[in-house]
Amino acid sequence: MRYALPKWMLRLNLAPAYGDPSRLEDATLTRYHDLMRAPGVRAALLARMTQTVLEPPEPWLAKIAAPTLLLWGSGTR
Repeated sequence: MRYALPKWMLRLNLAPAYGDPSRLEDATLTRYHDLMRAPGVRAALLARMTQTVLEPPEPWLAKIAAPTLLLWGSGTR
């Protein structure tokens, strides 16, 4: 990602954010692609990724006081 970002690869990363991946239009993909190619954006994204710390969700979920429906699955149909 630091030096190259083909649109097909970006599409693979963006599509899961859509309930229906076919709704990811070419114009939207182009907008994301253009924004990610702006000066400093790639370095900032890579720096941000190094800050991610994955924590078990159970302690956070236990703090929810309101009635809540959690759906869990693989995302495959």
